[in-house]
Amino acid sequence: MAILSKTLVKQYFAGEDPIGRRIRLSNADARWLTVVGVAGDTTDWFNDQPEPHAYVSFAQWPSADAKLYIRTPGDPLLAIRPAQAMVRSLDPALALFDVKSEEQWLEEQTSGVRSAASSMTNYALIGLFLAATGIYAVIAYSVVRRTHEIGIRMALGADRATVLRMTLSEALRIGAIGLGIGLPVAYAMIRAMSSALFGVVQIDPATFAGLVLALAFCAVAAGFVPAWRASRLDPVVALRNE
Repeated sequence: MAILSKTLVKQYFAGEDPIGRRIRLSNADARWLTVVGVAGDTTDWFNDQPEPHAYVSFAQWPSADAKLYIRTPGDPLLAIRPAQAMVRSLDPALALFDVKSEEQWLEEQTSGVRSAASSMTNYALIGLFLAATGIYAVIAYSVVRRTHEIGIRMALGADRATVLRMTLSEALRIGAIGLGIGLPVAYAMIRAMSSALFGVVQIDPATFAGLVLALAFCAVAAGFVPAWRASRLDPVVALRNE
């Protein structure tokens, strides 16, 4: 007798009633099993995709290494000792080890992925900081080089708002060039990773658009400070600068 998961039933008995059908779990095993039920799916913690499973009784398919799952109404750690005592009452020679709750098991399984995700987030923040400081440095250097020009413009009647817009447009131009080059490359890399890690790495339009807006905001914020400083220049001092 065997119980199949919903995903396995869809895969092999699409549109048919599997109850009473006979199956073999592998070509290496000649035993035929009768399907007696259908169980719900379990999902893979890594990609959240349903996993196909076939369940058979331990008496039919004994193994030297087996896992025992117990559902408890409260704290699962409080059920460890009674469960161990019950198993030993059935067979004192059984070796019980690696006893843990499902939360502890999931914590151990996902620790590496969470650590990698945390590291990638930190690297992304560092990259964003370097990009913002790079834009700031370029705009600040441009303001220093154009100090005399800014003084002439202000002496000829340009107001502070005009100078602010002129200098800030330089930051926007640099940011637009960077986004124009970086976005197609980033999209192509995400597509490549999505193909290699199907169901794990996915292209989320909302997240992608949010990141683009965040980068654009950083470009504007990084260019605003030197632009504001340029608009506050004293025309007399600016004209004396060579």
